[in-house]
Amino acid sequence: MTTTRDQVGTDLRRSLGRRQMTMLGLGSALGTGLFLGSGAAIGIAGPAVIVAYVICAVIAGIISACLAEMTARYPLRGAFGALCARFLSPFAGYVARWSYSAAAVIAVGSEVVAAATYLRFWWPGLPMWVGVAVVAGIVVAINLVGVGSFGAVEFVLSSVKVIALSLFIVFGVLLVFVGLPRLDAVGVENLTGHGGFAPHGWAAVWQSMSIVIFGFVGIELVAISAPEAKDPRGAIEAAMRTLIWRLAFFYIAAVAIVLCVVPWTDAATGGGVRSSPFVQVFGAVGIPAAAAITNFLVLVAAVSAANANLYGATRLINSLALDGMAPRILRATSGRGVPVAAVALAATGTLVAAVLTMSGVANIYVLLTSVAIFGVLVTWLLILVSYLRFRDGAPRTGFAAKLGKPAALVGIAGVLAIVATAAAVHMMTMSLVIGLLFLLILAGVYRAAGLHNRLPAATD
Repeated sequence: MTTTRDQVGTDLRRSLGRRQMTMLGLGSALGTGLFLGSGAAIGIAGPAVIVAYVICAVIAGIISACLAEMTARYPLRGAFGALCARFLSPFAGYVARWSYSAAAVIAVGSEVVAAATYLRFWWPGLPMWVGVAVVAGIVVAINLVGVGSFGAVEFVLSSVKVIALSLFIVFGVLLVFVGLPRLDAVGVENLTGHGGFAPHGWAAVWQSMSIVIFGFVGIELVAISAPEAKDPRGAIEAAMRTLIWRLAFFYIAAVAIVLCVVPWTDAATGGGVRSSPFVQVFGAVGIPAAAAITNFLVLVAAVSAANANLYGATRLINSLALDGMAPRILRATSGRGVPVAAVALAATGTLVAAVLTMSGVANIYVLLTSVAIFGVLVTWLLILVSYLRFRDGAPRTGFAAKLGKPAALVGIAGVLAIVATAAAVHMMTMSLVIGLLFLLILAGVYRAAGLHNRLPAATD
């Protein structure tokens, strides 16, 4: 059903297919964290980081299943934000959407700056601001063309990453268990060498989850895209189910191969492209120009993640405007069904984040990143609590129905356990403190603007 407010100039286009929705989620989740950031997690837990990836995959799978079941029944504009408003309160929906939008905008800024940095691998003299302007311009242009073209571009970008990771895993498995021409099988001895499987103890596995879990951020974008899907009710569950298993496989398999081929003490040194664990594996296989290949992959990963996150932020901001919780100008869509004003707002925030990153104002950017981390965790908790309320009156028709409330409670416990790493991980401590201040600001704006007296319009 289309509500009155959607009659003129606020419609979205139903142009996304099932595979495009799946690739949209992969595009956001398979960012630079896997190719570069995995080294940091390995440095904390050693080979036992594989356990952290398995646990985080289970947590993400529960969130994915619960969100998919709710979204399949209610494919609302505003996705999990609208669901939180429906099953918890308008304030919960407001917090979920603004928190995730802030996280997504900050993520876009960091990915754009990262992409500009990767361009300098081939053109060292390229001014940073030029690289940022070019990448940001491309990402914004893709989001302004129309959701059909956006989905096609994101499908191609995500496919490059999926194909590359698939080849990496195939060659990795052969190298570990069979061997390659002129290379004997390396076996799995590196998993227990250099101090054992858990060289820093099992508490380190828990601490590493504060890094590992964010490799799965992006699964929510499938739900956000539901109102623009050709068949939202039929496609959402299939897309979410496919997405989470692919993510779990790629992360666990790729990291396990890295740890088998490269001693974890070497893989943990990752930071730049040349020291990435993936470069070290490519080098071990004997592939020439390993650093250049990895740089191309992380460049594609950064552009794809920036593209997908900008899409997610604009759709949530647009839905807030439709519910009277953001300026009315953000409601409007172009003739192609694109919320242009919302794209412009999100892009402005992206430029701010990019400028802060380039200026070397590390402390301010750390604060912004802390808001992003906290925003995602708060959103996940609200999704799971909403599912508990949803299950009270929902027929058992979704693929998450067999899991039901017990699984949602496990998911809540898992997210809270990650939040609890604030006791030992400085970044998570910062995230908790700054995130709570951010919530207070959101609550103050909500009250001052009189939004507590408004009811969100029903969105279909």
